[in-house]
Amino acid sequence: MFKSIDEIKKILLELTDESEAYKFCSTILGPCEAYCTYYKDTLRDQILDEQCNKEAKLLEEKGYKIVEKALERVARNSKEYKDAGLEYRKALELKVFLKTYLAGLKISHEKQVAEIYQETATIKQNIYHKGS
Repeated sequence: MFKSIDEIKKILLELTDESEAYKFCSTILGPCEAYCTYYKDTLRDQILDEQCNKEAKLLEEKGYKIVEKALERVARNSKEYKDAGLEYRKALELKVFLKTYLAGLKISHEKQVAEIYQETATIKQNIYHKGS
């Protein structure tokens, strides 16, 4: 569902303009954040409930006694639950990488602006001293 960090790094290295990098990161970051929130708030519990219900039906059909902790353990070991967890971790890693990358861009931009202000202040100071 989500691209790997290595794929995104390659794309970011090809981009030459900071605004393109911001735009690219934001198109990926939004869905990552949304998926992470959805997984934590809804999907994880939904999959767990579905797997518990599925396992409970199988046990009832076989005449076994249902133990809720055992059901939950089996549900957490299910392929669906593990796959959703892997996708969540992938989205979370990507989210952290993109936020860190964007913070680096912001710091770089702020540093460039500060250097320009410093150069401007030096020029103004030199003009002022020459004028007096």
